[in-house]
Amino acid sequence: MKPNWFVSASVRGSDMTGTERTAARQTRSGCLRAACAALFLAVALLLPGEVRAQEKSAPEAPGALQPVPIAVIDFGWVIRQSEAAKGIRAAIDARQKEFRTRLAGIEQQLRADEDKLNTERQFITAEAFQQRMKELKERAGEAQRQAAVATKQLRTAHDTAMNQVQQELYRICAEIAEQTGAGAVLFRSSIVIAVKTLEISEIALARLNERIPAVEVSFEKAQN
Repeated sequence: MKPNWFVSASVRGSDMTGTERTAARQTRSGCLRAACAALFLAVALLLPGEVRAQEKSAPEAPGALQPVPIAVIDFGWVIRQSEAAKGIRAAIDARQKEFRTRLAGIEQQLRADEDKLNTERQFITAEAFQQRMKELKERAGEAQRQAAVATKQLRTAHDTAMNQVQQELYRICAEIAEQTGAGAVLFRSSIVIAVKTLEISEIALARLNERIPAVEVSFEKAQN
């Protein structure tokens, strides 16, 4: 259970010694800083694994389309290398930076207000101190709520935009399968060994970039 820093402040009141007051301030300060630190946790971890996946070297180009019984595609690589996906990542990163800057300002103000309150504690009543600490806690909670909303907004925007890219790539895979007479298109990750003539990743990427070079990222306000 997390320590109730507001209750402890009001119960001890003015009867605390200087050493006890210092310890109490440190406890309250630690609790507020823990609450403020949570502002960035969701935002810092909001990007899906696909966005943060490391790039790898491109598969060798298969050349012109040839009749094949099956086709093989590195679906994730094609998505990550596509111009549309790169644009989506750039838009998400820019908006994430805006959120972090705004939330950092809120956190900084909360810490400054807490330090000021601790300095003025000896000049105000216990009731006034408790009320002002309660207001600080409420502001920290509101900031955490804003961080959660921002995280949901970014994830929704990312997933919606990336879905358009994925759906177009599925259509391209079906088109290539029809053109080559392939009975199936398999993910490269599920194949141990495949001859080069089965690889369609480069061709699929070229068509994807041609048909959907960019996707608009919509940052609609997330619902609580």
